[in-house]
Amino acid sequence: MFPSLLLPPFRFRKNEQIRAPEVRLVTETSQEVIPVAEALRRSRERELDLIEVAAEANPPVCKILDAGSYLYQLKKKEKQRAKGHRTEV
Repeated sequence: MFPSLLLPPFRFRKNEQIRAPEVRLVTETSQEVIPVAEALRRSRERELDLIEVAAEANPPVCKILDAGSYLYQLKKKEKQRAKGHRTEV
C-alpha cells in the first residue's frame, strides 16, 4: 500500500507546527500579515489554537480556532460530500 494512503485524511498544521516566518491571520473583522510568533501569542491569549487553513498560499493563511471543532467540521463536510449523489447524463 502507498504511504500516502496510510496518512489520516485530515492533516493540518497547528501552533508550533507552522514553519512559515509570517502568516496571513484572518479574524472575524480583519486580515493581516504578521510574524508567526505574534499570531501564536494572540491565539494563546484566547486559549485557542492557531490553525493553518491554506498552506499553499503565500504567506500561508491561518485562523485562530479550536482544533477539535475545526476537525469535527472537516469530517462533517466530508461525510456530507460522500453521501451526495451524482447524476450522470
